[in-house]
Amino acid sequence: MEQHPEAGGLAVATRRTYAIVIEWAETNYAAYIPDVPGCVTTGATVEETIANMREALQAHLEVTQEYGEPLPEPRARVATVDVAIESGGPTHAAPTGGTMQAQQDDDAAFNAAGEPIFRLDDGTWVLATHLAYEFTNGPVPDGMHVVQSCGNQACMNPDHFRLQKNSPRWERQHTSWHLHPA
Repeated sequence: MEQHPEAGGLAVATRRTYAIVIEWAETNYAAYIPDVPGCVTTGATVEETIANMREALQAHLEVTQEYGEPLPEPRARVATVDVAIESGGPTHAAPTGGTMQAQQDDDAAFNAAGEPIFRLDDGTWVLATHLAYEFTNGPVPDGMHVVQSCGNQACMNPDHFRLQKNSPRWERQHTSWHLHPA
């Protein structure tokens, strides 16, 4: 506990650990925190970017408290996915009929449209953007899907997500593998 006489008493410091995403942005590194929308920074190196993010997050949380708003809960988790890419093309291709089947051990793959997908505990395959959107914004409304405003299908920056109404073509391309457990 730290003593803060100017505040008239003791202040209790709590520690929170937030996951950050660091991306190469052609001339420098850029980072954001999925749990703290608007908290972004850049740096010349990964180490500098992390140090800058620590400062940006501290300032962001202090301002949040000054306005009497609750601090965002750290919910994002970091994981890496290791995939093998054969020189002849992707290792995961949709078989005839459009359903997505992958090896028993795989929890990540790509659908026939080249979009990253993940297998849930119940065996259902879902779009990575769908999971990331729901994690940061809540459920995707029925009849809608998530697209990246930047046009990069692999982009997982929540600031680039927008909802789009499902077209009949989109439904045909996606529901066959999305609704059936692998």
